Amino acid sequence: MERIGKIARLSVGFKGEHFGISIHISGERWGASDFIGGRLSRDPPPGENRDDYIDDRAADFAATMEFMARICTESGVPSIAGLIGKPVAAIFENDQLSGWRILTEAIG
Repeated sequence: MERIGKIARLSVGFKGEHFGISIHISGERWGASDFIGGRLSRDPPPGENRDDYIDDRAADFAATMEFMARICTESGVPSIAGLIGKPVAAIFENDQLSGWRILTEAIG
């Protein structure tokens, strides 16, 4: 099910050992949150190869930065703060947020 809403608030920071962007989207009588980010810890968990961990961590951060750059570009804003209030289409499966996108066709 698709619902139309807007970006209500967002922040960049920690969620546990992960660092990234938290986005809260809402519509009429509904709201949902999403987090896009990666692990920040310098040390791998016990038993995990350090080189693989560092490569995975770098890939997570690159993907997070690419995501932030893409949604800012799609929205025509120079920073993530400008995303607040932008229209979105949120996709729900079994009442759980499964994805969302900026409604670029509604930005003008």
